[in-house]
Amino acid sequence: MSKRSSRGSGFVIGDGLDVHLAEFLATLAPAGYAKTTQQDKRRLVVPFVRWAHGARLTVADLDEGRVRAFLARRSRRRCKRDDMERATLHQFLEHLRAVGVVPPRQPSEPSPSERLVRKYVDHLRSSRGLCTRSVEVYLPFVRGFVAERRLPERVASLDASAVRGYLLDRSRNERRHEDGGESDRDV
Repeated sequence: MSKRSSRGSGFVIGDGLDVHLAEFLATLAPAGYAKTTQQDKRRLVVPFVRWAHGARLTVADLDEGRVRAFLARRSRRRCKRDDMERATLHQFLEHLRAVGVVPPRQPSEPSPSERLVRKYVDHLRSSRGLCTRSVEVYLPFVRGFVAERRLPERVASLDASAVRGYLLDRSRNERRHEDGGESDRDV
């Protein structure tokens, strides 16, 4: 198995992934990324490729679980760089999928909250006859309500006044936001 040092990185990158890394990096300039951003993305992906090689993973073994394992490999403080690293590694994974060397993402099992939201959306469509656009308008409110009320775990605390209070608070915040004031979304 041949190995070579990626130009300027100081890291040895295993067969297969180094070619895909070079292809990925070559897509960044035509996509409009600044030179410094291209270099940042390279600096973020190279350690992942090195880790994958050290773990004896094949290109086809890479998925979101491997990215999570890589990101969790040490205790980390949450910062802007972590977000960029996560986003860049997911972008690299999508590139690998686009060229056909990583299998498509497997759909995950929806959470209890998401199942509740889907059930309500089905109710809006079938029992209430709402069109797709109306459901799209309601969906952010429904998801926000489910998250804020911690449903379905706390369904016993749900009543009409809770729904009414949530919607009134949201409409007040929207009005305040439209008037130039600060809303919850700004905080």
